[in-house]
Amino acid sequence: MFCYSIMIAKLHLLNPTMLKFDSILGAGTTDNKEPRKTVDLFTLNHILLWIGIGYAYPNKYYLAFFLGILWELFERFIVYDKTAYHLVKTYWPVPERYWNETDKNSILDIGVNMVGYYIGSHIR
Repeated sequence: MFCYSIMIAKLHLLNPTMLKFDSILGAGTTDNKEPRKTVDLFTLNHILLWIGIGYAYPNKYYLAFFLGILWELFERFIVYDKTAYHLVKTYWPVPERYWNETDKNSILDIGVNMVGYYIGSHIR
């Protein structure tokens, strides 16, 4: 997951116009006034990751749902904890607009996780 996220971030940093669906819906800004999206590049990241998890560990929907919520809470913690925010902003190569999300994006991510998990569970 981490390697895949870095690959997507590097691809976006090298040629941001190449990934046009990144700007489908706008909502809010980060501290440095970068726009935040409801649907962004990491929405694709979520669905692909959860297709893989669903394929590897099929039919464990409650666990998948719980882990999806746990991850979104972790992302929220990163934004609100000053130390974690500084560490992630300084050392993680993924732009802030992808992990400093809107509430709509967090809810959408959980739904997308479950759709990806469902697809992965049923392609076996």
